[in-house]
Amino acid sequence: MKYREPLKQILCKTRSHWDRDETRPSVRRAFRKAMQCRTLALGADVYASEIQERTVCWTCKSPACSSCGNKTTIDWRRDREAALPDGLYKGITFTMPDLLWSFFLDNRFLVPALSAFAGNAIQTLAAARQGLQVGIITFPQTFNGRLEFNPHVHTMVMAGGLHRSSGSWKSRLYYDGNQLMRLWRGAVIQLLRAALRAGRLRTDLTVDQMEDVLIHLERCWWSVKVQSSASKDHRLRYDGRYLRRPPIAQRRIADVGERSVTFRTKDKKLGFWVEIQCSLEDFVDRWSQHISEHYQHGVRYFGLFASRALGQISAALFAILGQEPRPHPGRLAWADSIKQDFDWDPLLDRKGQRMIWVRRIAPQAPANQLPQETPLAFPPGAFLPSPLQAAKFRPQNDLLTFLRKRIYFLPHHVRRSAIQHSEMTYLHPTSKFDFPIHLNRAIHRRNPASLPDETKLF
Repeated sequence: MKYREPLKQILCKTRSHWDRDETRPSVRRAFRKAMQCRTLALGADVYASEIQERTVCWTCKSPACSSCGNKTTIDWRRDREAALPDGLYKGITFTMPDLLWSFFLDNRFLVPALSAFAGNAIQTLAAARQGLQVGIITFPQTFNGRLEFNPHVHTMVMAGGLHRSSGSWKSRLYYDGNQLMRLWRGAVIQLLRAALRAGRLRTDLTVDQMEDVLIHLERCWWSVKVQSSASKDHRLRYDGRYLRRPPIAQRRIADVGERSVTFRTKDKKLGFWVEIQCSLEDFVDRWSQHISEHYQHGVRYFGLFASRALGQISAALFAILGQEPRPHPGRLAWADSIKQDFDWDPLLDRKGQRMIWVRRIAPQAPANQLPQETPLAFPPGAFLPSPLQAAKFRPQNDLLTFLRKRIYFLPHHVRRSAIQHSEMTYLHPTSKFDFPIHLNRAIHRRNPASLPDETKLF
């Protein structure tokens, strides 16, 4: 490669442009951590042998870092290869007309709902046609080859399905692209219309003009591509390519000048690669709009692959398919991971002797250098039962304050559990429900008149 770490060079040259208060805190945090990756600013471990000493700097784990993103993707793929059964899988891509791209860019809190709509469309079609339950993995993406904001969803679906009544396995299932398109189109239009009527949709158009646009889009054809069946390894590699990596590979950057950057992209209409030149600031602006908020899911699971369902029926599913369950691979140490993936042992000195850990270097970057994350206007792990409830959702701080006030009406034996769950699980969601149902009912019994509609999301 002509340029070593070109993305980091671009960030260094444009720091005055993106490192300011007008930039989203999640973007500033991701870019800053990417610049400090594998430097003493984040800290380091020192390994030594009798003849050599080596300092291994810590990594950033940032979505803006190509190296850390590649490592995270490899670890995720290794885990899924063990957890999912072997067999054929289909790839289904849900897209939308370019007329809607700007609306989702201005209303980013609506983007997480797209994964649920894609998964629900597949589950609805499979259950309606033959009463089957299938396993689905969704990969929401917001970029294309030109780094434009193009929200769409890649899905990885089992080629067969499990009969709900008999428990038998059907090896082949046909997915009609037109029926999936109608389900997907209706859900997205309903979400935008509900947000518009609730006054939560940010747009320069009037209500009547926006309604005309939605009516027009309801009659348009939306592209839903159903790809042919492929192996599990192929689909995990293809659909999970940009799970945690930047939206552009560093090998596609052809030139980094003092004021401009040139990168390559494939023109799908012409069928060959072309070069696009833009200013450094424009490139960073294109890149930053694809940085998701902190704790926002990059992949979601539905049907047989949902976390709870897979844990309950994993052994039975492998038995039905005639396969042996595989143990969890476990997390590899950093040195073992490098040795396995790149066939190089970083803890061997120049004479082949093993180096051991001797000391740790504390991070040199001040604690206040990284900006604090601001809460999302829409919780990243929230379950969306209907677009209307999603559109009526309040900011996170207001709802969390309301829940804390209502918690003090609870009996003492559930108050502590409710406070811990509202502060920990809500801010760091680990399941599709961010508040326990039994606590929700307890609050409703204590003061049902003041319970807002938004709590029904939980």
